[in-house]
Amino acid sequence: MKILCFLLLFCLCPVRAQAADRLRDVGDIARIALPVYALGRSLYEPDYYGALQLGAGVLGTQLISEGLKRVTQKRRPDYKDGHRKDSMPSGHSAAVFSAATFLHRRYGFYEAALPYAVAALTAYSRVRARKHDVYDVTVGALLAGSVTWLITSEYQGKEESLEERENFIFFGYDNGPGLNFRFTF
Repeated sequence: MKILCFLLLFCLCPVRAQAADRLRDVGDIARIALPVYALGRSLYEPDYYGALQLGAGVLGTQLISEGLKRVTQKRRPDYKDGHRKDSMPSGHSAAVFSAATFLHRRYGFYEAALPYAVAALTAYSRVRARKHDVYDVTVGALLAGSVTWLITSEYQGKEESLEERENFIFFGYDNGPGLNFRFTF
């Protein structure tokens, strides 16, 4: 948690001349830093099953997000001719809310309070930088929250192992690679 606070304070220092650029940088850094923090939190425990769930949640969220971007072809607010149309949903928003939701579901709301605030700040930074509108970041957050909440289980302590609590499995399809989730409730 201290490392996360340090990264945010470092990003908010007057490194750039304009506040909008600093805010955009905070969002860009948080997109990577928050999932890395969540992974570090799991590995510190050590909670390897949780780290595996985090990876599945972030990967699943990003795959769905990229697929939706290709399907919707929504223009960004700062769209210029020739640029990609990939505004909806926000990948930054999806990544940070996936990590925050993982921490909430796995370790409780107390562990996720600051990450949720960082995720909200990241979503705001994307709107402020005119990369997305409110709808884009909201869909990214809801997508990440839903996927990650379904994949992640509550932490049962150090005695939890991969064999005891399999909630999902990966496998390849007959006509190519794929990803499958199997849930046990």
